[in-house]
Amino acid sequence: MRDVVQTVIAAVKAYRAGGWKALDVERPGRPQGTGRTLTAEQEREVQLLIR
Repeated sequence: MRDVVQTVIAAVKAYRAGGWKALDVERPGRPQGTGRTLTAEQEREVQLLIR
């Protein structure tokens, strides 16, 4: 809980200092499409088999 409070406090301070542009609002995690096991063609084949 302490980490959450510290995160909120840091976000409020950043917002007060620079508005929305000062906050990092990017999507967390890996970039979309990285770490895939199947190729795009293999994904299509699996999707066709499922339908």
